[in-house]
Amino acid sequence: VAARACLQRPLAAVSSPRFLAKTALVQAFGDNVMRPWRLLGASDRALRVLAYPVSAEHDPALLDRCGVSVDYMPLSLPPTGASVRLSVELPAMTSNGRKGPNRPKRKSHMIKPPPLPDGRFDNRAHAAMLADYVLRHLSQPGRGLADIAVQDIQATYEAFAFRGERFRADTTIQIVVAIVDATIADAGAFAAYLAAGAGRARAIGLGTTCLLETTTCAEAA
Repeated sequence: VAARACLQRPLAAVSSPRFLAKTALVQAFGDNVMRPWRLLGASDRALRVLAYPVSAEHDPALLDRCGVSVDYMPLSLPPTGASVRLSVELPAMTSNGRKGPNRPKRKSHMIKPPPLPDGRFDNRAHAAMLADYVLRHLSQPGRGLADIAVQDIQATYEAFAFRGERFRADTTIQIVVAIVDATIADAGAFAAYLAAGAGRARAIGLGTTCLLETTTCAEAA
């Protein structure tokens, strides 16, 4: 992609559009880089990301040279008591990571159920485990949500491969994407959560919650 040619600190090889977008955003925004953001699409010539509006100064020309376009979604905040529909994108577990030439592989389990007695994958149990993961995330203190119900959920998988002079890594990330209905229990806490995202993976475009629909008590009546 075009971003490969404009990075000031290029890796010898990077297979992930997420990390190309991350590097371009960091160099355009500096210490005020926007987080969270979400990767919308990637082609041979461009990367497209979604983010909430930011007031930080940045270099739009650098983003253009890198082939990175930013779509800003409105940060319209619902009041306490409103019903909302959310799109949540979270990283789950990584597996088969290797860091450095002399370090052993690190293995951690992804969210997946044991196989059925006949060896088939248990899709129903898998969906239940993913939904529980999202519910535990959204139920944490400071999220400002109540009456949380997962309406749709799926898991996707992305592989990352790095080849640098002093760093090598091969990693697979499990990404959980869910559509969730909830009630706003604390408008201030929810606004802070929505604008800040959650988790260290915000740097690579994960941990973003998008507000899809809002219904107030008056509208429901």
